[in-house]
Amino acid sequence: MSYGSCSTPKRPKDPGYPLQLRRGLAVFQLGGIALGQERYEAALRDYRDSLRIVQEAGLIWNVPSALEAVGAIAHANGDSVRAARLLGAGDALREAMKTPLTESERTDYDCTVRAARAASGEDAFSAAWTEGRAMSQGDAIAYALEEGQA
Repeated sequence: MSYGSCSTPKRPKDPGYPLQLRRGLAVFQLGGIALGQERYEAALRDYRDSLRIVQEAGLIWNVPSALEAVGAIAHANGDSVRAARLLGAGDALREAMKTPLTESERTDYDCTVRAARAASGEDAFSAAWTEGRAMSQGDAIAYALEEGQA
């Protein structure tokens, strides 16, 4: 049985799932595992790597979820105003992309929003949320990728 030439790389048969997309998804899922284990530094690294991968490839599929996850990490690290901006940016992108949260995502998301709102205060949270919603996708990604910030 022949499996093709080992010296000739094969392109994915389904052009809707390029290698970058699969790589971005894998790294994104590693971030989710790390976040679930409260390993925030590892989760932040993975989510940022996922954002870089999809940004370089011109893909947008996981941007809202990654922004929301980086926002959850910011809140866990004590920066609820930053969390509100990132959550607001993710919310606006979801709305624009017509990709609402799934039922399974909604519980954690609502919990993070409530906790960040309580920690930052209603006025500060609302102002930051509005700022996040006004960000372009590129600005929101750049904000999430800022080093030294959670």
